[in-house]
Amino acid sequence: MRKDIIASALASLSILLSACENEVGEITFDEEPLMVINALFEAEADSNIVELNLTGVSYATLLCNAEVAIYINGKLAETVTSATDRYVIKSHFESGDEVTLEATSDSLGMKASATCIVPEPLEITGTSTTAITKRVQVHQYDSEYSMEPFRRTLISIDNHTKEKRYYRMTVDDETIYYFGQQTYFDPRPVIRYNYSPVFYCNDDMALTDGRPSADSAADDLVDWLEQAPNQYHIFRSNYFDNGCYTLKIDTQQDENHSVDRLRQTTFKVRSITEAEYNYLSGLQKLDLYSGSGIAENAPIVYSNIKGGCGIFAISTAASTRLDEYNLQRLTKEELDEMMKDKPKNNYAFEQ
Repeated sequence: MRKDIIASALASLSILLSACENEVGEITFDEEPLMVINALFEAEADSNIVELNLTGVSYATLLCNAEVAIYINGKLAETVTSATDRYVIKSHFESGDEVTLEATSDSLGMKASATCIVPEPLEITGTSTTAITKRVQVHQYDSEYSMEPFRRTLISIDNHTKEKRYYRMTVDDETIYYFGQQTYFDPRPVIRYNYSPVFYCNDDMALTDGRPSADSAADDLVDWLEQAPNQYHIFRSNYFDNGCYTLKIDTQQDENHSVDRLRQTTFKVRSITEAEYNYLSGLQKLDLYSGSGIAENAPIVYSNIKGGCGIFAISTAASTRLDEYNLQRLTKEELDEMMKDKPKNNYAFEQ
């Protein structure tokens, strides 16, 4: 679970609890606290994290020494306790499983729960790439642009059904550069490692919810506010044709051809539940609202937790990886080995 999602969730809950006591009339602050569950699981992960908190007027407080139970298809699979607010879940999940999470704090007399069905992963049926240029906004709120080289990746996907389904796109883009040995007296190889999760999807119909644009940003602030940037890259199957669709994902092109390098780009299309889609959609609207300064009612962030608030959902992933490399002194296998060994000290390493 990513920290930005957790932070946004806690911020949204704080706003909602301070503003939703009454739509009209005096607002009071004597409500009993609620248990907050943040649990966005990945079915293929070796472990997943449940974070428990208590709501407050100005901030949420950690909920420690509670108990989290996981039921799979009605059977108890795991019970976890923790001295912190983080509860590590080791259970494995399969598509179609009905999973229930129950969190209990006997000392506070609290219990909250949620149930979800693990969605079926879609299938990636093909990929292709092409070189393009995009007009990129230099700064978010000015009119200065530059033309930059990009690599467009077309990802063909099939969900094998005409039913309405929900997805989230993620991209992990990693590059390792090899510059040779440090000095004659220090033969350690000098490398630089770069990681970027940044990608553009403004030209994709589904990821822009039917409002694609030729540029990477809106022309002005009003357009930017109306478009509500899809920062969590969620989308629906509304734009699929008989279960099939082709995503358009743009990543910055690497123009450094003077050194050995290996670039590995992993594209993941996560099948998510409707609850996770609604939750992330609410967070996006809340982020937009809090940063715009517009005086209107704050968006309501979705919750599927009974007896508390927050989110519990499990997603499945289909992934594909593209390797792009320039070889002068090393082989692809040697660069690949360096990529795996990057935290070690057998070379001069730069982040």
